[in-house]
Amino acid sequence: YPVRATAFPTHLTAAAGGVPTFHLLPGLPLAPAFGFAGDREAAGELSLVLELPKGVTLRQACYLHPGMRQALPLKDEAASTGEPPCQRFRLPVPARVIGRTEPVWASVLATFLEPQPGFTRGELVYWLEGRAGNSARSTVQLVALPALPAAPRPRAFELFPWYQMTLSCPDPAVRAAQVAALEQLGARTTSYHGLDKQVARELKARGWKLVLGMGWSDRGPYGFQLHNYGRIDWSQRGYPEEVWIVDHRGQRHVGVFCPSYAAARGPLFVKEYRGWLGELIDAEARELCAVLSNDFEPGETGLMGARHSCFCERCRLEFAARIKAEPATIPDAAAILGGHLAAWTDYRMDLYARLIGFHTDVARELAPGMVNSICSHWVPDPPGAEIWPGEAIDVRRFDPYADQHTPMMYHGGTRLLDNLERTRQHLTKPLLVLTAAFYDAWSSSTVVFSPAEVRWNLVGIGSHGAAGAGFYASLDHCDGAYLHAIQAALADLARLEDDLAGTPVAAAVTGLGSNARAYRRRRAGRELVALFNADGRQAATAQLSVPDGWRAIDAL
Repeated sequence: YPVRATAFPTHLTAAAGGVPTFHLLPGLPLAPAFGFAGDREAAGELSLVLELPKGVTLRQACYLHPGMRQALPLKDEAASTGEPPCQRFRLPVPARVIGRTEPVWASVLATFLEPQPGFTRGELVYWLEGRAGNSARSTVQLVALPALPAAPRPRAFELFPWYQMTLSCPDPAVRAAQVAALEQLGARTTSYHGLDKQVARELKARGWKLVLGMGWSDRGPYGFQLHNYGRIDWSQRGYPEEVWIVDHRGQRHVGVFCPSYAAARGPLFVKEYRGWLGELIDAEARELCAVLSNDFEPGETGLMGARHSCFCERCRLEFAARIKAEPATIPDAAAILGGHLAAWTDYRMDLYARLIGFHTDVARELAPGMVNSICSHWVPDPPGAEIWPGEAIDVRRFDPYADQHTPMMYHGGTRLLDNLERTRQHLTKPLLVLTAAFYDAWSSSTVVFSPAEVRWNLVGIGSHGAAGAGFYASLDHCDGAYLHAIQAALADLARLEDDLAGTPVAAAVTGLGSNARAYRRRRAGRELVALFNADGRQAATAQLSVPDGWRAIDAL
């Protein structure tokens, strides 16, 4: 069939050899979603057909992309046919949401499902119909879980679903249920980007914190490239060529500012950057948003990567002075990359830190009082090394300019714990750690966790003194099992919150295996020792000498 339909997140279960399953919660419409990829032209006019079991209500269907967020008409085609007890709905699949090889991010079709009283289990069947006939049928098991119970929440741990686009669902009742469920978990922070403005005002009135996102990347439209995608014809600016980046082949790229010119606050870059950031932080954003999140991940490839950073004369002169090279021996790109790569990386790390400092000054001038959050990496081992070769990011150098750090840590196990511990030790500003349950249109097995793993990761994040955890890309398609796990993790942290706030001291634990970690906190005569087993398949053992009167207070 020329187009395939993928059900999120249940396709991940299928890829692992399991039965695709989505867990429903009574009183809360949850949104399994469908993404599409393939040959748009061969598909012609296309529809997704859903068959739902009796006892499950399709409350709303809509595409979550901001430009397509109208409610789709729902008509049960099976209601008047006398067919077996099911419901059948036909939903349009416009060509614009069909990706060539993978579903289009943020253009998935959300189907809000809610179990009726008495429903326990049933089967969702779906297929495509179009010019090429009908595709093969696929199934998802729908299982009802108990409603989320009342549970304690930590006083000082922020839960932040990033792009929570279901909050702009066209149906006010469905939207209200989403808000209530997230608030029950303790989430009162989300991204401003993509939200309906009236919804943004409603959330702010309820005490939510809205985050205005921006970024620097090798793809734009931010950072050195600022305005691209054809919005500006840079050749008409008349800027001198020395302000533009020169790659390792000697090619100059008009429209991409040289990093040393930008870091030195060259007047043309300052003018363009202030104008661009001023457009982003408009009056409405200043009114509604509490945080400006600067997503700084230039990329290991492309124009800001190791082989394509700037090798103009100004950059090479600065670098030559740094390594004390004689003027007659100023290294060219080949010499730098072949013999001075470590020093070159260190130089670029300083350039990027100066750029973050410049951004912070402009942001605080344009939006005084808005929290300046730097969204980038964790502190690697050893500190100062590159996480991705060629990125030249050392978040320790960003620390003086940040009000808050949002390290992107889409991993689990001892790797997560070790990176959390190292980052906590080297950064002085609060950490709001970005984690994942699963992505939607671009999931991979490396960033997909079971509900039990999500709970473990959140407790690990909270146990390292983080101010909170954000879920990227969102909790839009989280099924009920994940919501139960998140609530359980927050209850764990609430129960241990006072002890976790203690001063870190040496753990004094011996006999730990490679998949276990131990941490110790001391506060007001009490000590908490936390033991983490990262391998759920086997028990972890440890030797711990404790004074009389100590007791084990929890086991996850």
